[in-house]
Amino acid sequence: MLPKYTNEVTRQFDEELLQQQVSKLDELRSALKTKGVNMGLLNDYNDRVKIYNAESELFQQISRQRDLHRSFVMSCGKCVFKNLWKASGNWTCFERNVSNDNYGGDASLDLVDSLDPFSEGISFGVRPPKKSWKQIVNLSGGEKPWHLWLSSLDFITLDYRNVTILAHLIKERTENAQFIVISLRNNMFEKGDRLVGIYKVSDCTKNVVVDNDPRKYIAVA
Repeated sequence: MLPKYTNEVTRQFDEELLQQQVSKLDELRSALKTKGVNMGLLNDYNDRVKIYNAESELFQQISRQRDLHRSFVMSCGKCVFKNLWKASGNWTCFERNVSNDNYGGDASLDLVDSLDPFSEGISFGVRPPKKSWKQIVNLSGGEKPWHLWLSSLDFITLDYRNVTILAHLIKERTENAQFIVISLRNNMFEKGDRLVGIYKVSDCTKNVVVDNDPRKYIAVA
């Protein structure tokens, strides 16, 4: 739709300048007719604009999801940090247990970076009996305290009664510990919470695990 101008506006136009502009437009139109216009480029441009808009919308959705996950991770980090500080009050109890379990010595748990405990973690220092303080990674295998206790005892020299007494003692004293006993005496392994059997068939070693919980069988019965 062509614009409409008032008489006052048209008086301000320069006729010679307008003729020059019209001549340039005629020359440009003639050149386009000679060379031809590739309308496929315009269609390709429109297609690419549509693809860009779709990809941009997808990017915005992914960015929003990323921000949600980031805020969730940050909230979890704050919660873990709060629980860590709350649990740090029990470190003295842990240090005392390490001393008791290893017949002397000391242990120390310290934050490497108190402002950001998750960057460097916790420093575990240990002083074996009659030795100097060291980091646990620098201790030899026999000096390191372990959360899993393994006992391979020779019960052959003990009679049935003494093996039973020893089994009750181990079960009572290791109620809150991970304790493995290697034994072929039934009155010993029957007291275990979980049984692991090792056997060999056709020169191939296999194992089977059984949870020794009488309450399960009582419930089924």
